[in-house]
Amino acid sequence: MILKFCNILIYSKWKMFLKKSDILLYDGEGNHYKKLSKTLKSVNFSTLYIRGEELNFYILFKTIFFYGFKNLKKNYKYQLIKSVNPKIIITFIDTNIGFFNLKYDFPKIVFIAIQSGIKGKEILDNYKNKKNKKPIVDYYFVYSKFYKEELKKNISAKFIIIGSFNANLVKIKHTNNKKLIFISKQAKNIIQPVPKQEYEILKILGNFSKINNIKLDIVLKHKEIKTPYQNFLTNNKIFFSNIKSSSVLNSSYKFCRNYNLIINSGSTLGYEMLSLKKKVFFICYGSIESNRWHYKNHYPNFRILRFGHPGFKGQNKGPFWTNSLDKKYINRLLIKNIKINTLSWCNRYKKLTNTLISRDENNKKFLQTIKTILKK
Repeated sequence: MILKFCNILIYSKWKMFLKKSDILLYDGEGNHYKKLSKTLKSVNFSTLYIRGEELNFYILFKTIFFYGFKNLKKNYKYQLIKSVNPKIIITFIDTNIGFFNLKYDFPKIVFIAIQSGIKGKEILDNYKNKKNKKPIVDYYFVYSKFYKEELKKNISAKFIIIGSFNANLVKIKHTNNKKLIFISKQAKNIIQPVPKQEYEILKILGNFSKINNIKLDIVLKHKEIKTPYQNFLTNNKIFFSNIKSSSVLNSSYKFCRNYNLIINSGSTLGYEMLSLKKKVFFICYGSIESNRWHYKNHYPNFRILRFGHPGFKGQNKGPFWTNSLDKKYINRLLIKNIKINTLSWCNRYKKLTNTLISRDENNKKFLQTIKTILKK
């Protein structure tokens, strides 16, 4: 504990002054600051870094002076909130259950959570009332009516459906070339270079692309795993064209916009591309397999999600999805979805895709909510 605290002190960025703001961003990890800045534009806001990336010297000194080192992280956080004195606190880390308890200690502040990704049972179960305190925020901006219905079982909030906050900032672009791209969900901490699920899917996709002389690219979430991922596919003679990766804000969306058909195994990015009016094919292999299959293939801590979760129960096959590794069905859907014009595809499945994920261009609903609160 002491070593961790010392590391934070050494590696944190230090700030001496603190300004009062009407809006406070809770957790400035990754691109959250940029996303909020892009939407709020001229509205100034402060950021509370909860992972030790940045520390305010004045707040830390004040916290230690009044409360000592006991519960230092919590007391520092509370002291900073009191000092900034915001009207609104916003977070993109809607998996942090601690955020949903802050309203009890700061009842006059408006708390806003923004859905940051698809959520499996493991995450949804974290919201269940465990300490006689129902998680609460004032507003929760979510992807779809399915998530609204699921989350409101355990969270008290006014739910507003906007789709993906990130994707809403990206312009829609139609493409009708023959190129395919596969979205990998490979994480840094998974044992295998390529997970069993993706390996089996890529065998089918690689074979199809090679036979039909179609370019197949792959987009990775983390550029650090590009080399082992690429080497594994090459050594196992899996056909592919290029592997792309980038941590730049919205770069994955811009990669995928340039392809005829986007293929994924049930990733957040896959659903987001639906909201960007792209043709998307879901192969959610593993989602209806047994617990034994999950453990055997190194998925012990989470279940692979079936298509449309938490909705679409029992619908294991459809015009652009399958929850099984049915090679003939996958090849048939590939041909069908590649041939159809993007605009025709979007019009044909508009009702379906809007049910899965909504779209609020440039986050207008969110911005209007913020303006209304600040006027009070």
